[in-house]
Amino acid sequence: MDFKPSNFFIGIVDFFSILLPGGILSVVLYIQFKSKVSAVFGIDDPEGNYAMAVLLLYAFLFGHLIREIGSLMDKPFYDRWIDKQDRPFLERIKEMRQQRLASSLGDLDWATYKVIQSEASIIGQINLQMANSKFFRSLVVISVFLAILFLIPREGGMNPSWYLLFPCMALGAFSMYSYFRLRKKASELTYKYTIFLVENALAEEKK
Repeated sequence: MDFKPSNFFIGIVDFFSILLPGGILSVVLYIQFKSKVSAVFGIDDPEGNYAMAVLLLYAFLFGHLIREIGSLMDKPFYDRWIDKQDRPFLERIKEMRQQRLASSLGDLDWATYKVIQSEASIIGQINLQMANSKFFRSLVVISVFLAILFLIPREGGMNPSWYLLFPCMALGAFSMYSYFRLRKKASELTYKYTIFLVENALAEEKK
């Protein structure tokens, strides 16, 4: 089979956006409800291969669920905020698209496909920033879930873990900021490189 860096990079993106967030949530839930989880799945050795396989399975499942929930944040939060930040790039992209064949794709999708089509090495840097942004987006979802979880009374009449609420809120705020910052960097890099590609192509056509 032909190996390409991009094929390997897809695994890295999946790791950051699915497996790592799902793994974090699976481990936390397993620690919180170890006795119940062990009883349901018949886990005799908490550190054995079977327990690790169960955690890996739920890391994959939870990771997909977290990613889907996190994607609901894009339009009401990120897109509304970033529209003002990237206005100069978006206006230039729209102008360029009018000079080319019309497409039903969104501006960012169109720009992304232009970069992919160019097969430039910069796509690796863009994908890495997008993968990291999706990881922090997932951490926002996890922090909200943990904040709710820690407020639920524990088994045996234990009081809710109020002291963990602030760290969860701090984690959520930091993750939201990192998500915005990294995705903005990835979007700006995509727009800038697309503008460079199209302007270079137009210059070549005029020669």
